[in-house]
Amino acid sequence: MRKTLINKSKKGFSLPLAMAISVFLVLISTSLIFVALSSLSSTSADISGRQAYLNVKSALDYAQAYYEIILDAVRQEQ
Repeated sequence: MRKTLINKSKKGFSLPLAMAISVFLVLISTSLIFVALSSLSSTSADISGRQAYLNVKSALDYAQAYYEIILDAVRQEQ
């Protein structure tokens, strides 16, 4: 009789254990997805900021070279 009660209680324990493990894995997966999305967003913002900086630097370098050429041409005419 005692053996039958032990077997029945073990059978009833499998489903709640499987569900608990599943819930735990879903929570871990969800948190990892949110961390990955946050990291992606941060990286995207950093790349956009870096690209804007490089665009402005390039434009300023071009303007500086352009005006130096004009100033050299004016100096040669004088």
